[in-house]
Amino acid sequence: NLGWLFYGILKTDQTIVVVNTIGALLQILYITMYFLYTKQKRLVTLQTLAAGTVLICVWLYFTTFLTEGATRLSQLGLTCSLVTIGMYMSPLIDL
Repeated sequence: NLGWLFYGILKTDQTIVVVNTIGALLQILYITMYFLYTKQKRLVTLQTLAAGTVLICVWLYFTTFLTEGATRLSQLGLTCSLVTIGMYMSPLIDL
């Protein structure tokens, strides 16, 4: 959701921004509640830190190395699309 939120901000599309802001807030709430009620806090903390590190690296790539404009927007859109496809395909691995 954070990738799509950044995409919506760059594209100045308020619909994408509003929907993904709500989604990001719900994800933060879910992670917080999961962390509060889980017994394996160390594992959850490490997973959250790893995910945060990946997000920061991706954000730095898009803000530092890519020029502003259409290139950044198309690369971000492609990346978000691939991540979304991977996310929805991951349950199919268990079949």
